[in-house]
Amino acid sequence: MRRAALLGIVCATLCTGHNSEAATPSSRPARIGEPYEVVRARLIARGYEPVQVLVDALGGECKGDGLLCKIVPEVVFCSNRGYCEFLFRSRHDGNYWIVGTSREPDLKGRGAKFESFGRARYVDLDGVVVEAPHGRRHRFLK
Repeated sequence: MRRAALLGIVCATLCTGHNSEAATPSSRPARIGEPYEVVRARLIARGYEPVQVLVDALGGECKGDGLLCKIVPEVVFCSNRGYCEFLFRSRHDGNYWIVGTSREPDLKGRGAKFESFGRARYVDLDGVVVEAPHGRRHRFLK
């Protein structure tokens, strides 16, 4: 009996392929490939709030019209290959979470496809400045 319980714990830890920082399949907000705008709405309904990014991961500020950050203010990073990351904060525990997409959204906020969801690490957000709750600015440092 004890051996079966231990085996179950080991398998639960190793067989899922997720570390403690990643969302479990049951808590993942979407299936891979779902539209980001649908996933965003679902996260908001589950108690996550999009975080307004004031300075992104590349040091860029959201200034000017027609920029993606004006449409989707939680964008932290987009690569030149279409991968983007968006920042959310859990209202439940205050932790920050990253949603990854396989495409960059258009200037209407559509077109991105859900790829990943995991707890943000400070190393991922080094130098990013956000508007924190109560209107305060917060700068992430390693």
